[in-house]
Amino acid sequence: MGVYAVAMCSSKSATTIQGGVTATADKGYAVGVLANAAATKLGGPSLVSVSVGKDGITAIGSSQSTGISAHAYDSVVSIAVSGDVTSIANGDNGTATGIELEGDAKGTTDILVDGTITAKTFGVSNHTEGGQYNITVWKIDSDLVAGRFSGSSSAAKVEDKETEKAIKYIIKVEQPTEGGKLTALKADGTSLDQSHDLGIAHWGDKVLLKVDLEPGYRIKGAFNGLDGSRVQIVAASDGNYYLVVPNGGGVYLSVELEKAASPTNGTPAYPYANTGNIMPAAGDCLPPSAVILCAMAAFASALTLAFGLRFYRKTERFRRR
Repeated sequence: MGVYAVAMCSSKSATTIQGGVTATADKGYAVGVLANAAATKLGGPSLVSVSVGKDGITAIGSSQSTGISAHAYDSVVSIAVSGDVTSIANGDNGTATGIELEGDAKGTTDILVDGTITAKTFGVSNHTEGGQYNITVWKIDSDLVAGRFSGSSSAAKVEDKETEKAIKYIIKVEQPTEGGKLTALKADGTSLDQSHDLGIAHWGDKVLLKVDLEPGYRIKGAFNGLDGSRVQIVAASDGNYYLVVPNGGGVYLSVELEKAASPTNGTPAYPYANTGNIMPAAGDCLPPSAVILCAMAAFASALTLAFGLRFYRKTERFRRR
């Protein structure tokens, strides 16, 4: 076992690990962090808090492993991990779980993983009995994002869609090197919900990529994913870029911006989008020279119409005589 933190009978326990936690079991069950908070007849609710640095948590067991095991009984468990949580169970029939939740209806569990949860079997296995839980994570890489075994440990796996829908996925944004600023918003243009002061969304939510362009720049492309696994996002019919959060999260948004080409006559190009818009409205992209030509054409048309009307009236008066 890596770290065991416990608090009972109205007590408090706080543990801080600057680097990371590694737990290895050559035979049996490995647990990276086990946190247990409980109220008893001798005392009321308790609090356990654990903080782990950027090196994260790794648990490697011969048959079973769990990265984080949180137990909250009429008490509070709070765990924050700045890095990844990796759970590995060796053997073909091994069971690897990223986060395991236990507790009663009065328990509260709050877990933040600012990285990826990697576990072969379950990303999250929730066994709480109506308690409150808040799971905030960037990405879950597992056969089942959330699930449990039905009956004995050797029985079939069951997907837990209720827990999957409740997981809060961190929406990460990479700013362009020049030309503007990228912001992730809800599809209606309002700010994302927050968890631990981080913008989050749930599985199935639509996220809008809002770009505030500097004058003279336009969007070359929008993407989701880190380098080497980036996937291009195609603009929607309204000209904006959206992404639907996948089950498992892993949203990392970025845009490539480029300078707008200048017309061949040397006149500087007009900005390709208004500040705050993804794509320009009709007419926003006309260079100044084109605007002048349009104005001259409109004036000439009005002048022609005026002379024609005057000639028509003179002709009518002459015909009536």
